[in-house]
Amino acid sequence: MIEILILLAVLFVGIAMLAKGADSLVAGSSKLALSYGISLLIISLLIVSLGTSLPELFVSSLASAQGKNDIALGNVLGSNIANILLVLGVAALLRPMKMEDPLADRQMLILGAVSLLIPVFVIFGGFGRAVGLAFVVIYILYAISLLRTAGKERRLKAELESEAIQEIENLGVKKESKLMSWAKVILGFAGVLIGSEALIYSAVGLADIFGISSGVIALSVVAFGTSLPELATCVAASLKAEDSISLGTIIGSNNFNALVVLGTAALISPIGIGQGMLTASLFMMVAFAVLFSFFLYRKIPRWGGALMIAAYAVYILSEYGI
Repeated sequence: MIEILILLAVLFVGIAMLAKGADSLVAGSSKLALSYGISLLIISLLIVSLGTSLPELFVSSLASAQGKNDIALGNVLGSNIANILLVLGVAALLRPMKMEDPLADRQMLILGAVSLLIPVFVIFGGFGRAVGLAFVVIYILYAISLLRTAGKERRLKAELESEAIQEIENLGVKKESKLMSWAKVILGFAGVLIGSEALIYSAVGLADIFGISSGVIALSVVAFGTSLPELATCVAASLKAEDSISLGTIIGSNNFNALVVLGTAALISPIGIGQGMLTASLFMMVAFAVLFSFFLYRKIPRWGGALMIAAYAVYILSEYGI
């Protein structure tokens, strides 16, 4: 009993450190990006989503290094599912959402293509180091294309800066020195790294005690913990009517998870597919991405948000055999 309480305490401390560390990274990174003239769309698709996805990156990388490939893969799948169903569901429940940026259609097609890449490689046996490297390269090309697109946008510099400053400040990022911003980034990295190690330690320990597959723990508890930064960011953005931040963060985060997080984990230790549970979740992730696209092209109403949350609850309960 004492061991369980200790593991639960470590689990919650790890989740708290992940959330706080990622929040610090988002704030610091956003301010630094703003100072270098990066538009708000790029901040949400690349900078903010990267900051909120660092927990997934550290957790899956550490798990892969420790030979816990089911946690490495389950964390990516569970996080992407949680991002679409739980995070966007809660945000839409607070306020109906709609992506009005002209880049939305292209970004949804990219998200769909990236989501389909994973089950394709599952069919061919898993994720070796060559596949992992290819995934990371694809993300780099994706990031470069976004930066080029941003550069081609014909907007006045003053208009871009005014829009970015206003919307970022709405998320609570205030003006501060670059030194303070770098300090937040460094502290954020530390919080994410320590929190990730605590999550893996407690998740594996609880799985052993209760006889639960570590893959199930990764798909549910660990994935939820690493999705907290996205949840906090999207709820704050939804309350301030900043749909581009919410949707851009989720699209960017899911792409980062699928390509960089999974790719890095595969580079560290090749990931074979032997768990039927994880294989089923792969195809569920694609199905939920399609559901997201269906709502987004029309808008995500409150009832759509409620439906997403309900679907996530059913998904989690099914993983535990309830």
